[in-house]
Amino acid sequence: MARVKMGDYHYYGYGTEVDYETAAMHYRMASEQQHNAQAMFNLGFMHEQGLGMKQVCVSLCVYLPSLVLITTESLLFTIFFNNLISQTSSDSTVILPQSAR
Repeated sequence: MARVKMGDYHYYGYGTEVDYETAAMHYRMASEQQHNAQAMFNLGFMHEQGLGMKQVCVSLCVYLPSLVLITTESLLFTIFFNNLISQTSSDSTVILPQSAR
């Protein structure tokens, strides 16, 4: 939480000059080391606006169809797998792939 506060101080210029690069550094450290959601959001916003770093502006519309497709495929696999399990007799053994264990 202290890293986020330090980032805020530099971002807004509280007690120091506004310094977006230093703010981004503190947010990045809080994001990577402490997995702080607020730091991740702030860093994403800074990327989108190009504050203290190169601007990376990608519309959600670019990723949303892929996300829906992945979610739909996962849901269909789950339904199929559950039906497969319910149709097998108690003597049958279903071997899961290593990634599904």
